[in-house]
Amino acid sequence: MRVSSAFDRLARGNAIDTQWCDGISHPSAAILDHALLADLVIMSVPPASSFAHADPLEIAARSGAPVLRLGSNFETTSFQKILIGWMDSREARCALRAALPFLQRAGEVVLAGVGEGVSSARLAEAGEYLSIREVGAQILHIESSETAARTVLADLARRENFHLVVAGARFHGLWRERLFGGVTRDFIAVPNINWLLAT
Repeated sequence: MRVSSAFDRLARGNAIDTQWCDGISHPSAAILDHALLADLVIMSVPPASSFAHADPLEIAARSGAPVLRLGSNFETTSFQKILIGWMDSREARCALRAALPFLQRAGEVVLAGVGEGVSSARLAEAGEYLSIREVGAQILHIESSETAARTVLADLARRENFHLVVAGARFHGLWRERLFGGVTRDFIAVPNINWLLAT
């Protein structure tokens, strides 16, 4: 009851329509039950001791809603510096579209493509797409290197103190990713970065 009371206290007088939901089930099932028509799902990093927690990739893939995964060091109430990790893919396009409300309020936006999976022409087109929607973005094309794109973006986000990283998410199923891993899963394994994921 303490959690629902805190929720009521925070939601009272807020212009955003909110609703408290509770029940007993696996966290992913509980969130998916309510996320199908959500505009955005907000999640946190589970504590290390948590044995049952919702998987942000599964939530994004199965609900179709973008997921804002807040990092463990979340301190800001606004995302003034945003890094967009661009790949020439459908998922990156979905993430870009989902992030527009955040991007239009940001003070600094960097659209970054890493390696051979990104063409300069497509990166420029993504920049134009943002410009038409009144988002001024600095374009950064990091040439192919031995370092994986996920590592380059995570290092850039930490080094330059970006408040939010926007990325397309590929989900191949929980069991396959647990056995073989996945690029997006490696992204969100970094606990102290805020991620906006979309599939």
